[in-house]
Amino acid sequence: MCAFLLKYSKLFSKGVIRLDNNSEWQTPPPVQRQPVFINGSLDRSILKGESKAFFRQNYGTILAASILPALISTGIDVIPFIGPVISWFLSPILFVGGYYVILGVIRNHRVSVGNMFDIFDNFGNVFGASFTTSLLLFLWSVPLSVAAGAILAVAGLDFRFTKIPGINIPIPTGVGLLFLLVVTFICCIPAIYKAFCWAMVPYILADNPRMTGTQARRLSTDMMQGHKWEYFVLSLSFLGWFILSIITIGLFALFYVNPWYSTALCDYYDNLRMLYAAMHQQQNENF
Repeated sequence: MCAFLLKYSKLFSKGVIRLDNNSEWQTPPPVQRQPVFINGSLDRSILKGESKAFFRQNYGTILAASILPALISTGIDVIPFIGPVISWFLSPILFVGGYYVILGVIRNHRVSVGNMFDIFDNFGNVFGASFTTSLLLFLWSVPLSVAAGAILAVAGLDFRFTKIPGINIPIPTGVGLLFLLVVTFICCIPAIYKAFCWAMVPYILADNPRMTGTQARRLSTDMMQGHKWEYFVLSLSFLGWFILSIITIGLFALFYVNPWYSTALCDYYDNLRMLYAAMHQQQNENF
């Protein structure tokens, strides 16, 4: 594991990820921007301000890159019978392609919305990496959900439940409802933890579409060490904006909040990538 991290952190710092089959994918060199990590800690206000500036200066491109994946997937999904299957295959690729475009904008590269389809050159690998990551997260949650159900089935005998007329399913009330929420939350913690460990996988795949799922998950886990909480707080800081968009029936979120949020997460990844590369390059030099 240590050998893997030393190998890939050195290549990551050089802007090249070389795979075991001797193929390689060039990672774009970082542009000079205002540092958002001060002494290794995220300055959220700088990041959000910087991402908002990128979004405003490139509104059309970022807007299209953030909503087209969802629109295309939804459009295909309505096709009878075969639509949901096609959408299931295309959706993760489209979103990774959208991140590829937004990262290009952040790095001041000449990109257009059409570049999001470049990722299809590595369709099989990107889909496989995305699918295995989603599958593993699902498998992490299933045993815990079963355990939670078993606990609730036994504990429910001691708590009051009520039945809604016409519905035979008992609904927990009072202490039973509170117990249900607490147990469900506790059982979800391991899966949530893994989700944060692998949060950078889609962005890593946007940079390195030939990387396997195992490699991307390992790299994401290493990059997120010590940064999971700040990533959670960054995501949570947009909650108020999404709630506010309810007033506009979601239009404010669609045309402003979500593109800004997507840009902020891409910007966060790019800055975390540079921080990770700098830290491990120094470690490699001292090794």
